[in-house]
Amino acid sequence: MDGDGAADLVVADHPVGPASVISVLLNDGHGAFGASMDFPVGKFAYVVAVAVGDLNGDGLSDLALADEAGGIEVLLNSSH
Repeated sequence: MDGDGAADLVVADHPVGPASVISVLLNDGHGAFGASMDFPVGKFAYVVAVAVGDLNGDGLSDLALADEAGGIEVLLNSSH
């Protein structure tokens, strides 16, 4: 996710409230992950699938999310 070549982790969490949270954990390059960065998504349904890819052709990994209600949400990576 941060473009350093080390595989990062993206997790769809299910909080107690009405929305999901996507957690991104960056690989520290030494076999561990840093603290999670959480992003609220899906106002009314839980996220059930996450796909990673460069969706807008800028060379950065973006996220496509699918929720339990059939909705799709795209999060474009803006880290430069």
